[in-house]
Order: sequence, then structure tokens, then C-alpha cells
Amino acid sequence: MKHFTCILLFLLLGVSAPAQEKGKGNEPKAKAESPGFVAAKKAYAAGKYKEAIRLLEAELATEKKKAKPDENRVGIILSGLATSYNSIGLVHDNKGEYDKALEYYQKSLAINLKKLGPEHPYVGASYHNIGCAQHSLKNPVAALASARKAQVIYDKRLAYMLSFTSERERLAYQRQRTLSVFGLIGTLGSAPDLAKAILHNKGIVLSSILEDQLAAQSSSDPKIRELAINLRVASRQLNKLEMENPRDTSEKGWKAQRTKREAARDKARKLQQALARNVGGFGQARASLSFTIKD
Repeated sequence: MKHFTCILLFLLLGVSAPAQEKGKGNEPKAKAESPGFVAAKKAYAAGKYKEAIRLLEAELATEKKKAKPDENRVGIILSGLATSYNSIGLVHDNKGEYDKALEYYQKSLAINLKKLGPEHPYVGASYHNIGCAQHSLKNPVAALASARKAQVIYDKRLAYMLSFTSERERLAYQRQRTLSVFGLIGTLGSAPDLAKAILHNKGIVLSSILEDQLAAQSSSDPKIRELAINLRVASRQLNKLEMENPRDTSEKGWKAQRTKREAARDKARKLQQALARNVGGFGQARASLSFTIKD
């Protein structure tokens, strides 16, 4: 029985913004999608992934033959191909056809690497899925190598996420990532890798929250100190609203109380985001991420 879950990619097929061209009065006008691309979207939605791939490959070939190909359109088509390859891989994976699943996961990875770069979360998801298939094919060494590549990408994503998010958003991200981060590595039985994943997924998220507060308290920057004071006040107000019931217990009174709570949550969230940006720097690595198992 599997103890991990392969990841479904949600790329740009069918959800990207259409290209713009000028209409009457110089107003933007949406460029109509080609019949082939519309057909590919319908095929994908119907679970006919190989048909979607055939149609998308034809669209890609047509676009590349043009004297001046539309790079945005090429990107959308490639995203659709990556999504379709991954979905076919999932189908084979669920059937126990792991060699075929691996083949399609690798095709999806090749497109994602070329289009999105080596540090994109979708590349991490592709490595994770490849690791799942390799484990099922009784190749634990290769599976662990793939899992480690995915983990490196997850760590970089975590560093970026910690630089601008609120406490609630960090904790929500931590819960969301738990299955994909621990499942495969835990199944492979590498204790050091599992310990590191737990540290980086749970410990560092919590540590980063304390890091912001401590850094703000010791900062000589009046802006950061003011943010810290305002956050403490907002947090106290929020805690009070979370704990108390309204004096007016009618439906109108409860509605007013919920409105106050939401406003207090939003205020605290924005202050936490601002503190994170000023303490760590937008997109910058956090000191917490340098912690090791030995520490």
C-alpha cells in the first residue's frame, strides 16, 4: 500500500489570460482561441489526455511555423502539454503501470524545466511524482535522489514564502505541504532526510514567526519597531474578539461581531506581512532556514 500521494499539476491550460489586440476605438479586444486549442481544452476536461496532447502538439507546430511566433501562445501550449503528460502519468500510476507513469512524468518535467526553470514549484512536483514512480519500480536510490531534488525546491519556496506572509498564511502553507513533503521521504525510510523535512516544514515555520518578533524588538529602525508595537496591539484586540461573545446575542449582534473579527484578522494579517517584508526582505532567505538537525 502506498504511503504517499502523487501531485496533480495545475498549469495554464484553459486558465490563462487571452492575448489582447486592439478593437474599435483603440480598446483592448480578446483574441479568439483557435479551434484546435479549444478542442484540446475540451479533450483535457473530458479526461482524454492523449487526444489533448495530439491537438496541442499540432497547435505548437503551427505556431512555430509562423515567421514571428507568438511566444505567449507557445508558453500556454507548452503548459498544456506538461499538464497533460503529468495527468497521463497519474492515470498509469493509479493502474500500477509505473514504468509508463515514469515516462510521462519525465516528459512533463522536461517541459517544466525548460519553460519554468529549475526552482519552480511545478518542477518540484514533477520530481516528487518521478520519485513516487521510481519507488514503485523498486528503485529506492533513484527515488530518494528525486525526493531530495524536490525538497531543495520546496525549501527555496519556503524561504520565499516566509519573507512576506502572515502567521496564518504560514501555518496554512505548513498544513498544505505536510502530505507531499513527508509522504515519499517517510516511505523511503531515510531518517536524516525525514528529520530535515520535518524541521523545515514545521519547526522553521514556527521559528520564523518568533524570528520576526525578536528581530523587530531588537531593531533600531523606528519603522520596524512601530510595526512591532502596532502588531502587538492588533493581536491583543484580535484575541479579545476571538474569545468574547457579543453583548447583543441577536442575529444582528453576532453578524456585527463577525464583521469586527474579520476586520481585526485582516489588520493583524497585513501588519504581519509588513513586518515579514521589513525584517527579512522580500524573497530573502530567513535565518531559520540555516538551522540543521545538529542545531
